[in-house]
Amino acid sequence: MTSASIPHIPLRRCVGCGKFRPQKELLRLSILPGPAGGIDVGARQGGRGAYLCRDRKCVTLALTRHALTRALRVPQEMISKELFDHLLGAVS
Repeated sequence: MTSASIPHIPLRRCVGCGKFRPQKELLRLSILPGPAGGIDVGARQGGRGAYLCRDRKCVTLALTRHALTRALRVPQEMISKELFDHLLGAVS
């Protein structure tokens, strides 16, 4: 069996727990361009992004450790209570 017959599965690291998982299993967050700014959850926008497991524990870890602000390179003020609630709704 050659390596050409094995399909490539892209892996990404969860910013919450730090585990590598297939990209399709993770939730992607990205920074919205433009003057309005903001963070896009779940869509495939271009630009700087971060990945999270679809698990409440990973979302909580990422927010309490400020891992999202470091990964997305945004100020802490952009990570609001509404975003936290939206993320928890997206993973459960």
